[in-house]
Amino acid sequence: MPNTSPALRLIQLTDLHLFADVKQQFKGCATHAALECCLDFIVNEDLRPDAFLLTGDLAHDHQAATYQRLADMLERFQVPSFALAGNHDDWSVMQSVYPNKGISIDPWQNIGGWRILLLHTAIPEQADGRIDPKLWAQLTAEMQQQPDKPYLLAMHHNLPAHPLRDIRSSVANAAQYSQALANWPAIRAVLSGHVHQPFTIYAGHCLFLSAPSTGVIPYPERVQDSMSRPGFRLIDCFADGRIISDIIHPVKR
Repeated sequence: MPNTSPALRLIQLTDLHLFADVKQQFKGCATHAALECCLDFIVNEDLRPDAFLLTGDLAHDHQAATYQRLADMLERFQVPSFALAGNHDDWSVMQSVYPNKGISIDPWQNIGGWRILLLHTAIPEQADGRIDPKLWAQLTAEMQQQPDKPYLLAMHHNLPAHPLRDIRSSVANAAQYSQALANWPAIRAVLSGHVHQPFTIYAGHCLFLSAPSTGVIPYPERVQDSMSRPGFRLIDCFADGRIISDIIHPVKR
């Protein structure tokens, strides 16, 4: 019988907006407590991730102590975490703190038979982003070799727009990049954050997936809308390149 177990289980945590003061709130949300709720749920439900993807806006106050606390909070899982910066992060501070207690900021990762690229998009003091040209050139070179392993990309800013959810593209030249990714069979999914809500968009061989913030809802007036609830994304990656993903909402608002 074929093996039905995933080769790799990832949990995407995004838009944490943490502070060194654990009681400080962002847009009415106690972000530290909200993240703790997510992490406790992962333990209590025995989800057992092989790694965490931290897709930006981790420390809203840019403090080294805040990035350190995040490492401390994830240490209990004893699995690696792969982190990149969002537009509310300070990349230089992140580089001074990580790698630390399992959190890596290396853009290239190999785990569970999959190759993961943390594709940096954040521009200091700007809300929108652009794709790092050096990393894109490296990815293009690898795709030209027609790799036989599946790839997953993680980034902070979303490439495609989702008009039905009032989501616009937040990356310069997004259409050009999206078309290239959709035409590369090895790219199975692109994970992003930034918009604080989930979406799923199919394009060619590729899935474009966004995740909710772990705590900060984008539209308080839509609190009854399940798409506006905080949480995280669970991604099961299989050896044959398949992906099964779901949004988990442990935080009630």
